[in-house]
Amino acid sequence: MATRLNFASLHAARIRAERDQLALLGGKIGETELLTWLKTWKLDAIDLPWRLWESISNLKFEQASLPTSIPLLERGRLFGEDGDLTVRRDGNQFRWWYVGKPSVVPKTILEAKETSAFWQQHPTPTLHTIEQSAILWGSHQGTDQDGKQRWYDDRVGWANLAYPVDVQTLQEHRHIYIRYREYLNAGQVAFVWIHGLGAKGN
Repeated sequence: MATRLNFASLHAARIRAERDQLALLGGKIGETELLTWLKTWKLDAIDLPWRLWESISNLKFEQASLPTSIPLLERGRLFGEDGDLTVRRDGNQFRWWYVGKPSVVPKTILEAKETSAFWQQHPTPTLHTIEQSAILWGSHQGTDQDGKQRWYDDRVGWANLAYPVDVQTLQEHRHIYIRYREYLNAGQVAFVWIHGLGAKGN
């Protein structure tokens, strides 16, 4: 039997996003400058611990890492409670965008002429945010021969499902959820801020 949507509760879950508490930035960076540019963010001092690195041959989900081979990198995503930073290859450069706390954005990046700021270019929109979560692929299957924690799903049996989480925190839960905030403009999703992982959804 289908569940009826409660539109009143969905509407109540939306919170107006305050402009001075949300940075929405983007720009471009050359391939050879990317690693130095990432280090400019002082990643050891801010809360962006989760890292997704996609190369031409694999996808790694890690903690507190940097890409090992920039020439092979196609896309990267660093996220946590301070923000969500994405880089994506476009030829010999990377396009980047950031959704998160303004306080962690380096001044040199904020003031660079290549940086575009959404609020400056679009001064009138009002954004609303809503908390969301989605279950990640696979159920926890224990450890493999190398002692690494593994998740398995027969729909993607070939995939290397390894998530950088402390299994002790899962307790009786076998699944992992990714948590994110959607920023809506006139009811449509305009931005997404992934901010963490957990054993339960929202």
